Amino acid sequence: GKVYSLTPDFGEGEENPNLISKKKYQELVDAHIMFKDMAADPYLASAGIASDWPYGRGCYVSEDSQFIIWFGEEDQLRI
Repeated sequence: GKVYSLTPDFGEGEENPNLISKKKYQELVDAHIMFKDMAADPYLASAGIASDWPYGRGCYVSEDSQFIIWFGEEDQLRI
């Protein structure tokens, strides 16, 4: 499988090897694999759910794309 991460970096100049481009992110959203930008939703933003967007957000997709785990979404972990 593969991890798709939205976290820009890990701090202190350490790059994220799983960081995806904005284009790839949109492809995953359009395919209903990745969740939408929570910071763009005024209700989620007002509830504080979008705090620190996009740090700690992403997903794991199995090799056959039949199994997806979202992390950092509203539920923190969704399988």
